[in-house]
Amino acid sequence: MRGMKLAAVVAALMVGTTVVARSAPSAPSGTTAGAAATTVAASYSSNAGVLDKGVLLNASQGGYLTMQNLNWFADQAPALAEMGLKQVRLDHVFDDDFYGVVTSATTYDFRKLDRVILPLLENGMTPFISLSYMPKALGPAWNSPARDNNQWAAAVTAIVKHYKDLGHTGWNWEFWNEPDHGDFWTGTPAQLHAMYAATATAVKAADPTAKVGGPATSNADNPWMDGFLDYIAARTLPCDFISWHDYDLTTPNFNRVATIQAKLAARRLTGKQLYVTEWNADWRMAQGAGAPQDTNLNAAYVAQRLHDASNRPGLTGVFFFSPVEGYSPSTTFNGDLGLITVDGHRKAAANVFEMVNRLGGTKLATNGTALISKDPGKVTALLWNNTPNATSTELVLDDLPFTTDFTATHSLLDATNGNYAFDHGTGIHNQRAGPNEKLKPHSQTIHAASTNWSRSIAMPPHSVHLVELGTTPAEPQRAAVTNHAQEKAVTSTSNYTGQGWSPEALVDGRRYSFTTANVGPTTMGWTSTNHPSAVATESVQVDLGSKRYFDNVTLRPRSDQAWEGHSFPADFVIAGSNDGNSWTPLVTRTGYGAGQPVLGKQTFATAGASYRFVRVTATKLGLPVTEGVPTWRFQLAELEVNR
Repeated sequence: MRGMKLAAVVAALMVGTTVVARSAPSAPSGTTAGAAATTVAASYSSNAGVLDKGVLLNASQGGYLTMQNLNWFADQAPALAEMGLKQVRLDHVFDDDFYGVVTSATTYDFRKLDRVILPLLENGMTPFISLSYMPKALGPAWNSPARDNNQWAAAVTAIVKHYKDLGHTGWNWEFWNEPDHGDFWTGTPAQLHAMYAATATAVKAADPTAKVGGPATSNADNPWMDGFLDYIAARTLPCDFISWHDYDLTTPNFNRVATIQAKLAARRLTGKQLYVTEWNADWRMAQGAGAPQDTNLNAAYVAQRLHDASNRPGLTGVFFFSPVEGYSPSTTFNGDLGLITVDGHRKAAANVFEMVNRLGGTKLATNGTALISKDPGKVTALLWNNTPNATSTELVLDDLPFTTDFTATHSLLDATNGNYAFDHGTGIHNQRAGPNEKLKPHSQTIHAASTNWSRSIAMPPHSVHLVELGTTPAEPQRAAVTNHAQEKAVTSTSNYTGQGWSPEALVDGRRYSFTTANVGPTTMGWTSTNHPSAVATESVQVDLGSKRYFDNVTLRPRSDQAWEGHSFPADFVIAGSNDGNSWTPLVTRTGYGAGQPVLGKQTFATAGASYRFVRVTATKLGLPVTEGVPTWRFQLAELEVNR
């Protein structure tokens, strides 16, 4: 469709709406003279069907090595919920290096996995579990078949039962991940089918309300999918859903749904739910700075593709890959595929998810560039321009229910607005959120009671727009938190560099300790040299560049699995200075942690201090790490000086 004229695309996809192509009499702000213009009209009294946001607002977290830190992904759960995610798919749940669930052929430990899954539930999201890969206790390699399918089935039963016992039933359990990909499965199709049979029976035995399916192939049309469907069709086995992946930049739609539906019909397989458990424009996770996946280009693509999914009968759910990116943890923008950057910032595509979440539950009209919806007393329109050319849209709404004043709010996502890549590119790295990171009203006007409303909307290249009409004003924007310490100069009484440790890593915006990386260097934080006992004095300080006002200092402990919470000082003083010589104590603590690991961020109020230098001096070190022998150090993953 990219080569078609806009009017032709609209006409071809028009459903339940009035669309008229015409020449723009004048160029609205943000467009060029002569740019294509369309009129989109809808009536509040119409009904074009249900908008099931549960189909659209899902994401699939892959096996980034950063997931080995049990805090990093879990701490993003509130941010994922804020943008509207309903389900989050997790794979690698049986990998020893991630969660260590299978401790022997017959014993299991779910404590690490719980730390990733339970925060999703606490924030209103439902896990969708990919049962992969092979633990060492059950198979010769992580990508191999099980030695004994009965032992594999027992592990599957154990994990399903564990969450059922916690009160969580009816989840989706997907068998394996991309078995057609040679790196992810070394067995034969017959071995895969036999393992699926064991899996399906085990899931249902543990929770009859659970749903089980697969085979999560890398695409819809390949021999592995055909073989799986043949196997299911020939047997009486539990199989509630069929799943596959779909990466495609050139055709931003889900037309492979029809491919799978035809395959099912040919085999007389009925009643199957259909899930695309990974999708994006591209599967490559490191395409370099400025790649479309980092910018509004991907956001416009996402809007168009989510719209297509909303109009696919029989499609049960699609899962964007991925909610949080971490392929190269030392780099903020490297063409990775997430909604949230490795250091916790929203990317432009995340704002599209929030836009969709703010749509109403009933469609009024839908076409190739617009989706208009309603809830009682509210009308919401999502508009997008997934082209490199500026356009404009005349949005016309009638039969409105407003008998009192109502507010019209227009939120914009383009090369600048709703686009943290723009902030980062201009050097704004230390604000959470960045000035243009989150959605905010581009315009907001109050109108007298009326049954009709119209607006000409400039559509910059690769832009997405949300227009909301209702009687409730928009929520106020929260002030950004500024970390004055980020990327500033660090000095200390001693240093150890290597294995991800460096003074720069103390203030790089990475709040977690990553011992491994798929690409590029690891980043752990800062560490002092080693000491034979806790009786030692070490200090680290940051130069803020000039006198700065701050409310608090946050110290983030080492957080990797091996030594989480260790090496955080027991006795310490946080002090401020303007000349680097005369210091004023701001915070004093003794016996901190009471001999236990110090977990999670530690924030200390500083009563509105104003200083250029901030120093943390440890006079007694905390819990040791083992480096052949017990070793004491002062270690931090991150130091923040916040306003």
